[in-house]
Amino acid sequence: MGSMKISGTADITHEGIRKHFTKWKKDSFQAINELIANGFDAGAKRVDVIVDHNDLHGLESVTVLDNGSGVDINHCDLHFSKFNESSKHGDDDAQGAHGKGRLAFHLLCSSASWFTKCKKANAIIKVDSQNLRNFTAEEIDSSNQHALLSSMDSGTCVVLKHFKENLPGDEEVRRRLETYFGWRLALDPDRELTVNGVKVEIPECRIIEKEVSVDDVTFKVDFIRWINKPGDEKSYNYVVSNEGRILHRTLSSFNKKPLFYLSTYARSDWFDDFDKHNSSLNFSGHAQVNERSPEFRGLKKIINSISGEIYEEFLREFVDEKIEEYEAKGYFPSHKFISQEESVWRKSNTKSFVKKLYIADPSIFNNTKEKPLKILIALIPESVKPAPTLSLSPPASTF
Repeated sequence: MGSMKISGTADITHEGIRKHFTKWKKDSFQAINELIANGFDAGAKRVDVIVDHNDLHGLESVTVLDNGSGVDINHCDLHFSKFNESSKHGDDDAQGAHGKGRLAFHLLCSSASWFTKCKKANAIIKVDSQNLRNFTAEEIDSSNQHALLSSMDSGTCVVLKHFKENLPGDEEVRRRLETYFGWRLALDPDRELTVNGVKVEIPECRIIEKEVSVDDVTFKVDFIRWINKPGDEKSYNYVVSNEGRILHRTLSSFNKKPLFYLSTYARSDWFDDFDKHNSSLNFSGHAQVNERSPEFRGLKKIINSISGEIYEEFLREFVDEKIEEYEAKGYFPSHKFISQEESVWRKSNTKSFVKKLYIADPSIFNNTKEKPLKILIALIPESVKPAPTLSLSPPASTF
């Protein structure tokens, strides 16, 4: 039977915790995202979300099961007491909200229980929404462990109950999870996320695989252009281990490009000794492998160059679609009182000018409403006149 029992208090008041989650009040589903992210951050390869309804009360429970490392009851204060700190702090592979996201459950329901198995030890941790700063952690016998964890070596099973509001249907839940976790699923094909047994797919994207060499070091780089923004994830350049964990990330220079979302993932055995902290100490006897290494600087230049080419291709494709849209909506002047030949030329010339202007600064068109946009297109100058028609008859003789 379990014997250890711990009561703990977070280093922040109950009201202070609630205040931290004010920004999520209009999107309480973020609480589910955080629990899933905690599972992946704990090294899980699979996370299952199980939504149970009953005929009388509607939403009965939401269970988030992961096969990660579990929570060590001897150190659960690191997970539940240190609200503004986290064992994940500084870990580029972590997606959760650094030690506080797990308490977002109170936006959805009134009670949360973490059944967990870590190093073969079984435990349960409970938090109530009326007293968020306090938790109880108790070691339990294997016979009292949650059934979904009983056959697993390690993991966590979070059970949410007594809901304040309902969740969207399964299809909408999967769609939201695709948007939020798609980049993680694309990063590691062995990761899996399900909702009531149905797999969450990687959202629509275009993947370009490149193999590049810098100073005799070979890197494999995946460029993933997302059709829709992947949740709140920005455009990053990632360094990834062969096991699919993020070793390092830096913001891409292609953020704030309208409707353009690009993630790059670089892999190489060269990264086995990568020091993301740029430490000056080196006991390995090998050349230091970090951001200042000439190989890494060369890799960054190549990634930036290829990303620029992908962006230019995106703009060309996008502006062609916009031209078709503008023509269908009648944005281009009709030129009724000139010849058909000149009308065709003027429209072609205007389209060409719009393309060049759009590629130079897409925000001009993206941020302009319909009426001003039509006026802008109508005022585009005729920068090139049509070539004069050549006469095929011989010139008159001067003799």
